[in-house]
Parts: sequence; structure tokens; C-alpha cells
Amino acid sequence: MFSNLVISCMVCGQQDDLKQCAQCKLVHFCGQEHQQTHWPSHKAVRKKIATLRKRLREIKKAGRESFAELTGVLSLQFTGIRRDGIHLNEQLQLAEQKLEIDPPVAIESALKHVIDLRNLPFRPLSDDVLEMATSCLIRLDRDQEAYNYLTHWTSRYKDHDRFEAPDIFEGMAPSAAFLASVFLVKLRLFTAMDSARQCYIKGGNCSDPRIMTTLEKCGLKDVMKGGPKLGEHLSAIIFTLQDDMKELYLQVEQIQPDFWSRLPSVHENREPCHDNSGMETQQVLDCYTVTVLSPRLGAVSNSSSPFQPTRCSLVPRKRWMERKFPSKILKLVSRVVIYLTSSAQILPGRQLEKRR
Repeated sequence: MFSNLVISCMVCGQQDDLKQCAQCKLVHFCGQEHQQTHWPSHKAVRKKIATLRKRLREIKKAGRESFAELTGVLSLQFTGIRRDGIHLNEQLQLAEQKLEIDPPVAIESALKHVIDLRNLPFRPLSDDVLEMATSCLIRLDRDQEAYNYLTHWTSRYKDHDRFEAPDIFEGMAPSAAFLASVFLVKLRLFTAMDSARQCYIKGGNCSDPRIMTTLEKCGLKDVMKGGPKLGEHLSAIIFTLQDDMKELYLQVEQIQPDFWSRLPSVHENREPCHDNSGMETQQVLDCYTVTVLSPRLGAVSNSSSPFQPTRCSLVPRKRWMERKFPSKILKLVSRVVIYLTSSAQILPGRQLEKRR
């Protein structure tokens, strides 16, 4: 399941000769020294994951035994799921604990739990599971899959494209977090297109491999044929994405008016909701881009990015937000925000270009 993921040491990023944590089986280290270095922050989550795994195994085993008593057939293929919701709660808690660990292996493992829950015929936690699955896909840099997953619940049609207008979600989204996930997908496209345009402006070479890699990753092979007009094509795409983000911003605001103002602040010395201009789109973009950009905290190793991101020392204060606003919706989106990495980030304070 994890063959295509980047596995590295939690401390130094080394990718060879790694040892796996015996209890959580999600974290890797290059040696005992770095395992001891990371131990203070890992031991609590490690213990919770082990406890939840044991409890989930016991619940499934009890379900299989009950099935065997009723039918006289002992089937190891029977999952042991229960309609009383106990199984769902335990599996969802296990997924949440795995998402507290940073490596892609942990995110992929959590995604498997979430998808299994989403596919059950009875889903008392359906909205939470939907939003969590999307956040996992975004953290794994699988944006098109995340977008397909979102459109699956709002549209009858297949083959949706990330660049299409967001009006297909208007009046159909189940929550603000749902729309915020679409916003994140658009934001990542915007940063990739903006970086490609900046690279083209500086070099003036439409065949630059970095530009080609970015366009191919975003599914824009036709734009590669733009030649001398490549810069104009990229600018047009960027203007459209800006409009899409503004529309999604307003749609989120209609569902939950105080959603954006509750996100962690860009600056450590300023509390959320204490700035009159906090509802401006640019400040929301800044909130998303204040992230620790490293392979350890990111969903994808920086080495795979054609444009190396700018490192930023500020981190949204997740603990303050969760204590002040313990809403599940805000927690889920905050999780995406904090771990969001992309090939290029909008620097704090940078203004969006105005559409002419």
C-alpha cells in the first residue's frame, strides 16, 4: 500500500537504512539517536494508536464470534462491523490519531480507514469521514483525486476538472469544510501556475523543464504548446483561479459567516478575529501559506517539487484555535492547513493581482 510513498527519518530526512517504530509501525528513524530525539513528541500518540488498534481488533473479533454463534460459520473474511456505531467510532479515532503523525505512510494508513468507513452501508459519521478523506488526499498531494472525491457527492457526472468553475458546488456542499477543501485545491493550482509564470518571466524559455513538469502535473499539456504566448496563457489561468477562489470564499462565508476569521492568524502576535480586515481574501491566503515547509511535516518530500518552497518559521497556532473553537469542522480544515505543502507557496503579504 505504501510502495509509492516517500519514507524517511523523522528527524534528519534520510531515506536509507531505516528502522520502523515497532508499536505504531508508521514512523521511521535512521538510528537509535534520532529515535530518542523524537521520543518526547511521539510517545503519547504511539501509545494511543496501539491502544486503539487493540480495541478495534477486539471489537472485530467479538463481531466475528457473534456471527459464528448465529450461523455456525467462523469466517475470518467477515469484518465484524457493528450497526451500533462502536466499530465506526473506534476506527475513526484510530484514523484521527494516525493523522497526528506527519509521514505520508501515516496519512495513507489513515486514508484507508476513512475510505472503509465511507463505503459502509450505514454511515452515522458520514460528513466527518467525507471531509477527513479529502484532507488526507490533499496532504498526499493527490489533488485531482481529492477533487474527484468531492464532486462525486455533488454531481451526477464524471471526469470533472480542477480548473472548472466552482458553481457546481453552490447549494450542494454539506459543510463549510467541504467547500474549504475545494478552495485548497484551487489554491494549490494557483501557486503552481504563478510559479510557472514567474519562472517563464525570468527565463523567457517556454521549454524550461520546471515549467513543463508543473504543467504536466496539473494536467495542462495543451498549454505547453503555447510557445511565445505561454505567459499570456498562464496569466489567463491565474486570473480565472483568482475568481474561483473568491467565489468559493463567499460560498463558505454564506454557510458559516465566521469560518474564515476563526482560522489561525498569520502573525504570532495577533489573535484571530481581532483584525477588521481579517475577512479579506488575501489574509485567508496568508493563513493557509504560513506553514513549516519540510519533508517531515509535509505530505510530500520537497525533493519531488519542481519549485522548491520558501521556508517559513511561523506556524498557525492550532492549539489556541482548538481550545477556543473546538468545532470538528475547524479541526479538520486546520489539519489540512497546517500540513499543506505545495510546489510553491504564496508568500505572506503578497497581493493577488487584480483582474483587468
